[in-house]
Amino acid sequence: MLSDSGAVSELDSAANHDDDGETTRMMRRMHTERHNDSSLDGIAKEEEKENFSEFQNNSLLSDSSELEFSYFPVPNFAKYFSLDDFRDDERNTEKIESFIHSVAFWEGRFANTNGVGLNSATGLTYDGHQIDHSTSDIHDPLHDFSSPAKEALHLNMIALALDGNSTARIFFENSHNSIIEKLVNENGKRLLTESSITPSKLHLSKDTESYLLGLLERKFDSYEMFDKRYPGFGSLLPWFRVKDDGAEPQPDWASRIPSLDNGQFIWSLLALEYVLANTTITHINEKNSVTTQNILRRHALTTKIQQKIEKIKKTTVKMFYHGDGKIRAIAYIRDIYGDPLDASNYKGNGKSFINDPYEGEMMNVFMSLLCNWKELGYNEHEGEKIWKFKQSNLRQAIYKSKLFGDIPVEGGYWYSSHEKWKYLVLPYLDSDINRRVFMNGEKVRLIHSIENDIPGLFASVTKPTTHGRYYPKYASECGIPSIACQKILFQNIVTPYASFPTILAHRNVGLAWYCMMLKGSKMQGLFGSTESITVNGKKICPVLTWDSKITTLVAICGGISKYTREFLKKQGLYYKFISTINREWSAVFNDGNENNIGSQFVGEDIPFIKLMPQKFLPTSPREFDFVKSHSEKKEKSKKIK
Repeated sequence: MLSDSGAVSELDSAANHDDDGETTRMMRRMHTERHNDSSLDGIAKEEEKENFSEFQNNSLLSDSSELEFSYFPVPNFAKYFSLDDFRDDERNTEKIESFIHSVAFWEGRFANTNGVGLNSATGLTYDGHQIDHSTSDIHDPLHDFSSPAKEALHLNMIALALDGNSTARIFFENSHNSIIEKLVNENGKRLLTESSITPSKLHLSKDTESYLLGLLERKFDSYEMFDKRYPGFGSLLPWFRVKDDGAEPQPDWASRIPSLDNGQFIWSLLALEYVLANTTITHINEKNSVTTQNILRRHALTTKIQQKIEKIKKTTVKMFYHGDGKIRAIAYIRDIYGDPLDASNYKGNGKSFINDPYEGEMMNVFMSLLCNWKELGYNEHEGEKIWKFKQSNLRQAIYKSKLFGDIPVEGGYWYSSHEKWKYLVLPYLDSDINRRVFMNGEKVRLIHSIENDIPGLFASVTKPTTHGRYYPKYASECGIPSIACQKILFQNIVTPYASFPTILAHRNVGLAWYCMMLKGSKMQGLFGSTESITVNGKKICPVLTWDSKITTLVAICGGISKYTREFLKKQGLYYKFISTINREWSAVFNDGNENNIGSQFVGEDIPFIKLMPQKFLPTSPREFDFVKSHSEKKEKSKKIK
């Protein structure tokens, strides 16, 4: 992922891993033969296309009158769903939607609760919070820091909600806290029993837009304040500490800034700008859709983002460009109060560069397509050098399946799901060759777990701990050994968010794997999904983070590629992006044939629906005690009074 010292991850600061001054990281076996039913032969590719088309058009715009949705009013709702619920989309549409709405509602408790996932005063995210091993309520400490990647996920969900996505709107629903009061009565007795729990109706607030615009205004005020205090960061962000009066650089990021995280951040800004600008136009033409005040607020925010992006187009080159197509993984800043357009204010270590085909590529795409190279003194074709420098790191790997043969995929760093973040953001899947390789990779992700009796999927994540122990460490090295280029250290930890790229590939099958992992003991609590669990089901990670929770929700909403696609088209850059991706992936996977004429890849004919989970996490009677949590809170409240 990096040319020398490894991958730079947006989670390294939290893990406090430091290497030579650089932060580094980044079926039950199938019991039947491969199904030869002719009804399945040849449908896999069509199945993929239909599922992909669903996401292309899945803005889920909801009329202002459609304010009622079905969801489960208990935190551990996954147990009320079976794998069969996700097999037949037409027959089970309502139940699948109920599952999705429940996910959005409970994950929203984390993201919208002040002092847990959000600092309400500034509009900035917190990395997350630890939770109590017994009750799932919050437990010290708060992760009072954040990064551009956490901000990116927050911006993604806001953009989706402002565009009318019903799932995203539920995520921002303001009645999250009142639901907990309905779980128990005044005497601490559980009101809802197992037999009485059925889907409830959720009535969405009509002022969601006003709330979101206010949140964005506070957030962008915080960004502007940070820029004025620390102009040397070039209108981008390092890892930062969050306080009620704004943000300041984390001590270990006081004079340096990562490019990978900021690539995620920049494209999220661009997607939000597109939504704000274009929905403003739509609403102006629709009577009574929003108030004049909100139209003006949207316009003001759009202008702020546009001005910020114009500045970033210049500062990214000054900070991160090392020359000869090399983008620094980390830029070191001589003077954080200095001129962001003075290239001498920045340097790299000369060996660590973002040259991967994974998350880091988002910065590559931005700089190669949108930076003002000629204006900054470079040849107008300088951006092409970026692709040439990183070309050798895109490689084909072969997964040797016991059931399906040798399947070609894109080789991974660890083959952690985290590496597929770019598919949430940019329209890579519009490239036919890229989409085919991606689909094969997601099938292999599932096949590996199926054939090796793994009850879940792998992604870089915080590690589970023994009951009662906190401050867990981070485990970057989670993945699939045979198709990774780095050593895998952890194959006993699974995490629900590892399903997010599969959800993009095939929503229902991805949701089935996600639901299966949520059914693990203590994997659902008062603030949504838990970080991770051991494959024997005995240990959980008592932590909540944006990465391990909200990536999945962005995927369920279809990602933000529909916005970045339209942005690129508006800029006249879409076809250049697609032709670049076609060229790079065809060189490795299609013998250089950009027209994609050739034989079918092994694995393309495997239907996703045949790759449902086969092994399940062991169950345990030890579950979170939500009643105890509520009772303890009431007792504390009495003492304070």
